Amino acid sequence: MTALEKKPLTWFVIVNLALLLISGCWMVGSLMVTSWKSSLGFARPLLLISTALANISFLASMLASILGTANIAKEDPARRVTVYAFTVGILFLMVSMIIFCWIVVSTSLYYSFD
Repeated sequence: MTALEKKPLTWFVIVNLALLLISGCWMVGSLMVTSWKSSLGFARPLLLISTALANISFLASMLASILGTANIAKEDPARRVTVYAFTVGILFLMVSMIIFCWIVVSTSLYYSFD
């Protein structure tokens, strides 16, 4: 299969599951080490919102690819929605990483393991 050929929708399901797991672990890990009591009180909710939107986008992408695979939705619109939602999910993950780096540089970390 060359790079220019279309990937099957089942490939998107597998990749979405992997990225949903990574995004969920990133959400839990990043929120565990940031404090609500920091001087940047608005940054942690932004971090939570951006990671939640990434998870929602990956779920929407997975739903569209499953509906296209099951022939419930037409393949081309399902593929388009899958790719758009997947791209939005990755963009929200990137935003959450930028916010996390901003929190780490600006404040001290809070470890809730103690």
